[in-house]
Parts: sequence; structure tokens; C-alpha cells
Amino acid sequence: MIKSPWSWRRLHLWMVMCDLWRNQPTSVSEIARRLETGSPTISQLLKRLMESGLVIRSGQKRVHGGRPRNLLHIDPEVAHALVVNVNAHSVSTALVDASLKIVAKREQKELRQISDIVESILKDFEKFELNERKGRLVGISVVLPRVSGCLKETDLDTLLTFHGTKLGELLEKRLQTKVIIVNGVKVYAMGEWLKSRHIPWNYFYLYLGKTLNGVLMLNGHIHGMNEYGTTRIGRMVYTVGTESDYGLFCFEEEYERILRAVEAGKKEGKAHLVNLLTAAVANIVALIGIKHVVLGGPYSKLLGLNDMLEIEKRVWETCREHDVTIEKSSSEGEAPFIGGAVRIFEEVLLSIEG
Repeated sequence: MIKSPWSWRRLHLWMVMCDLWRNQPTSVSEIARRLETGSPTISQLLKRLMESGLVIRSGQKRVHGGRPRNLLHIDPEVAHALVVNVNAHSVSTALVDASLKIVAKREQKELRQISDIVESILKDFEKFELNERKGRLVGISVVLPRVSGCLKETDLDTLLTFHGTKLGELLEKRLQTKVIIVNGVKVYAMGEWLKSRHIPWNYFYLYLGKTLNGVLMLNGHIHGMNEYGTTRIGRMVYTVGTESDYGLFCFEEEYERILRAVEAGKKEGKAHLVNLLTAAVANIVALIGIKHVVLGGPYSKLLGLNDMLEIEKRVWETCREHDVTIEKSSSEGEAPFIGGAVRIFEEVLLSIEG
């Protein structure tokens, strides 16, 4: 499908917004340098964002041997998003401003009934709508776990459909605001990238949940590997550094078995987890050619510094021709809320021309 001129403009606006979120305050020339384009192009795109009030000036930066540069940043008060993160143990809600700062946050545990979750969302909306925000509330992102990630597939189907009505449609009707249902793995990856300036524009996010999933980030967008925009890392992989001399094993069942062993405190569980993750990362690097991999998700907390160093060492030995960097998530607590807010901001704030 050929993109319309507005589709291309929206794509370019998105890239400028991502650069601002990651590097603000910044200047036109600095954005142009990072995006490898000309300053006039960036100025033209920013004009529309500044007219909408989304981007504002924030002083000047002195440059040795040149004129001072005007600094720009996103006005945090121009809009807010309510992000609801649903998992097996709790429902967390956060109010996020347009600069991606978490303004308020709370967590409710033991919400096991769908009716309780819906009522929790409604109450939080009313609270934040009336008491917390200064700018307008542009919408709600409901972050759901990947199928088999924290909930069973039947549970997820129930969560998406409540009393015969799709959850998003029901909430939109009740609250009269934009509501989107978003994939947990995808928003974790987006939130991680936006909160960590050092992560490159192209990287792979390896999500350690009940199953091992991942997403590939290309130029600020999640690459759609399947209909969910996420992928299993491969059913059959080579083991790395085991006595079986790189024998094959069934990946999904092995990962789940290893998690049970680690959670039970078995000493060999951690060693097997390191072996398996090394194999997964080596496959990602070798098959995709990506240079940067981040290990995140709820079970990334199981990995210590020595574990990460061991994984990196083995991957370097296996993929000698690839100069790969491997790291553990540094924004685990904020990532789903940042990613969820960005999804609603992308739909609402960039719809500033038709």
C-alpha cells in the first residue's frame, strides 16, 4: 500500500517526537543531526507541533563560536494519559504527562474478577480526572499481558470481552474518552527504549515472562513479526555450553521447567536459565543481525550482574563476527506505563491535521 503524504508526515512527526522524548531539552540542529536530515526539514515538522502547543521553547544553549541555539521541549501539561497495567497479581494505574513523567501511581492487589478490574479502572479515571491532572486527559491505555504470559488464554479472552461487550468499547462508552487495549510486551519494549537514551534506535527487547517473547524495534517502531507484533524466540534452539554438545531441545517447555526450578530455589535452575538465555540471544543476534539486546520483563529480576556478564561472554564467543551489546532492563518499573502512554499520545496528539 502506498502511503499518503499525511501518512509520511505523521511518520516523520513521530520520529521527531521520539527524539524529543529521549533528548529534551534539545535544539533543531541537534535533532537534525541525530535523525540524519536537514534543519529546515525539522523546523517545518516542529512548526506544526509548536502551533498545537505540544512543543514549546525552553531557553537557549550557548555554542562556542556560534549563535545561541533555541532549546525545545514537550509541554508536560498539554495532555495526560491514564495507563492501567494488568497482570496476574495486581492492577497498577499511573497518570503520565505529555513529557512521559509519571505524575501519580497506585497498585491494587488480588483483583481476580473482571468486574473488579473494570470498577478499579472506572474509579481511578474519576479520581485522576477530578483531582490530579492539570492538562486534559486524552485517553486510557489498558496494558494486557501476552497470551500465556501471566494469564491463561481463556482468562485473556474473558478480560477482552466483558458482559458480551469488548472491554475498550465498554470503557469508552462509560467514560466518554479514548480507550485502547495494548500488548504488554510491545509497551515494555517501547517504554524501555524511551527511558534509556543510550539504547539505539534499532534493538531487540527480550521479554522474560511465563514464556519468553520479544519484539524488534526499528527506527522507533515495533516491527510486526506476527499478528500480535511479538514473537516466540523459536521453538527449537541450540543449547550453548552444555555437555550435550549443542544438542537440540524443545524451547518452550524447557523455559517453563527452568523457571519452576529457579522459583523453587534449586541451585541448578539459575545455571540452566543462563544457558537458555544465552542460546536465545545468540539466535537473535545470528539470525537478525541486531547489535543491541535488552533483557526485561518480570523475570529479568532473577538475573544478577554475574549472570549478565556470563551471557554476554558466551554470546561473544558464539557470534564472533557480531559486535553485540547485552544489558538488563533499567526501567522495568516505569516501562509499561511509559509505553502505554506513548501509544495513546501517538493516536491523539499526532492527529493534528487531517
